[in-house]
Amino acid sequence: MKIEETFTGEIIGAIFIGGDHHNLKPTIGEMPIKVIAEGVESMDGQIWINDKQGKSAKILKNVDTTAYYNLFADQLGNQNRSSVLGSYDEQRTMWNRPNQTALWLNLIYWQPIKRQSQQIYS
Repeated sequence: MKIEETFTGEIIGAIFIGGDHHNLKPTIGEMPIKVIAEGVESMDGQIWINDKQGKSAKILKNVDTTAYYNLFADQLGNQNRSSVLGSYDEQRTMWNRPNQTALWLNLIYWQPIKRQSQQIYS
């Protein structure tokens, strides 16, 4: 996976989680996934489809790319979005709201996913 793909996935995920995503026409599916964390730098963080040991997660499979780019450009131009939070503690409090945390944990977006020896891009 390239760094650009990770960064793009983070932006798409942030816009999707931001709540104003009805124009994106998202396609969401569920898959049993397992996140690799074995202490091997080249493997850690990989997401594998695992039908036996995987935990079900919602996967953002597709969005309307034109709507995404328009929404992203609008957000970049919104000056009220820049440095609104007063402190890191305030930001952490926002992150710890149950609905936000659950959504972050259950939504995997635009990450390479492997099934057996194949790498799949959702």
